[in-house]
Amino acid sequence: MASLFSAPIAAGLIAMLLGGCSMQLSSLLPGGVSDNGPTSGPTVIRHANDETTGSIPLSMASSRDIPMGMSAIDWPHTQAALKEALARTDEGPSVPWHNPASGARGTVTPIASAFTKDGMPCRNFIASHVRDGIETWSEGLACRVSAGMWEVKSVKPLKRG
Repeated sequence: MASLFSAPIAAGLIAMLLGGCSMQLSSLLPGGVSDNGPTSGPTVIRHANDETTGSIPLSMASSRDIPMGMSAIDWPHTQAALKEALARTDEGPSVPWHNPASGARGTVTPIASAFTKDGMPCRNFIASHVRDGIETWSEGLACRVSAGMWEVKSVKPLKRG
């Protein structure tokens, strides 16, 4: 009988925890929100010099949209670090992130200078995720679609070796 009530209780606790989240940033996931409301098209990042920011509804993230090994509650923290890393013009050092709620941490690192793809400036990046002693790495590509707005084109597990 206890297992019958476990799932609803866990879901309720997660909803309460996420409901109190005050992090404000734009989504990197398709179907997220931008400063202009919900999006059905490309994933967009707005830089801090924009007048307003959108919030990320964590429930929108599905396991197919998030890099392997990363949870929906950790991905927004990675997104914030990615936004900062993409704002730089140099390769620069890694940008760390940490989610105090889950204990997860990691870094995002731009791994090359910007290059042009399909007429847009693009950047490659790698992201790490460490949670419960398990480390995973992802690689991705983001392109600037207009001033201060980036679109993540791909995020996948980093191939090693």
